[in-house]
Amino acid sequence: MPPEEREPAAPPRDLEEWRRIWELDQNPPIESHRPGIGWLIVGFKKLLRALVKTPQNELWRRQREYNLALQAHVEKETATLRSLGALPDRVDQLEGPVHSEVVESIRKLAEDLQRTQAELTRDLRQLNEDVQAIREAEEEEFLAFKDEVREFGNKHLEYMESHSERLIVLEGFKDRGLD
Repeated sequence: MPPEEREPAAPPRDLEEWRRIWELDQNPPIESHRPGIGWLIVGFKKLLRALVKTPQNELWRRQREYNLALQAHVEKETATLRSLGALPDRVDQLEGPVHSEVVESIRKLAEDLQRTQAELTRDLRQLNEDVQAIREAEEEEFLAFKDEVREFGNKHLEYMESHSERLIVLEGFKDRGLD
């Protein structure tokens, strides 16, 4: 089938396929469907890819690392979910009062976890608001202190100017020998 008639490949659904794609880091092939000048277009596209890709290599490397880390996390959580999904079957195998106690404990733990998560979210939000309020108060106090220092400096300067005239007069008496 000619390249222009091919449908793009669907994204993989399997996590292992995604991992392979990100670990290999392969460029898709550059093709042209134009006869005659196709080789020129392909050459230009390859040159353009090299010019554009080189400055972005570090960004793509970081993105690839992030994607692989995220995928590892998703795989771990998927395995955890699978093992948690198997818990009801395992619990069903237990006999007598142990079964109901385990089910009740798991239910209570899940409720406690949700409640704790909600409380932590609320506390974090409150903490952020408190930190912002403290920063604003500190800024106001700093500005007030700055104004006080400026006012003190101005008063001190006025005092020095008024006394400098007295000192000049006293030095005049001293020069005349009238101390």
